[in-house]
Amino acid sequence: MLGGCYPHFAPTTPVTPDEMPTKTSAYLYGRFALDTADDLQYAFVIGCEDGNEYQIPFAFLEETTVVAIKVAPSTCTLRGALFVKGTNVYKRKDDIEQYMLNIKLVAGTAYYLGDFTVKASEPMGWEIEKIDDKYKNTTQELKTIWRHFATMRTEKRAFDDAIHVLSSGSAADHEREMRLVPCLDKEWKCRDSCANGTGQVAGGCFDDCAIEAAECKRQLKDRR
Repeated sequence: MLGGCYPHFAPTTPVTPDEMPTKTSAYLYGRFALDTADDLQYAFVIGCEDGNEYQIPFAFLEETTVVAIKVAPSTCTLRGALFVKGTNVYKRKDDIEQYMLNIKLVAGTAYYLGDFTVKASEPMGWEIEKIDDKYKNTTQELKTIWRHFATMRTEKRAFDDAIHVLSSGSAADHEREMRLVPCLDKEWKCRDSCANGTGQVAGGCFDDCAIEAAECKRQLKDRR
């Protein structure tokens, strides 16, 4: 689903190898590879209940290494992806949030999102081609390159909580999960309406959206 032009492409600056982690921040990490022969860019967009937004940039396949970004502790969701072609920026917001949905990020912890490969081509075509669980190897690389992260607590809860549609290899599983997309889209619109144009989110609004989406998914599954 193409969400139209997005205001800006501004990838969050990754943590540098010499950077000291802070006890008041949480971290997200993984590998984010872009498989394309064209001059294109791609980034995940992560939105949090505290109002912060982060963009995780993808590197070209042959240049891929571990990426880590610093985030403020909050409850966060993978809200979509940005696809950049020339000066045009487009936002995709279909079923992508299933890979990180309402994850509570705690200070002093680094969260593994997964090893992602996105295949992109013109005109405006892209898909998540592969998602690998390489938690052990990717975490080891993180703690080797970012030596100050050697003793940091890590979790792969974000990965474990995901609905592994593409990694399952099952067409039947993929079809079942694709039926849930309307529920995810419904929750997206509900969350976007929480601020009601004020920029301020009413208490409990996001929770109400999640409850409504969960009921939608339950009803769809009951019809199978």
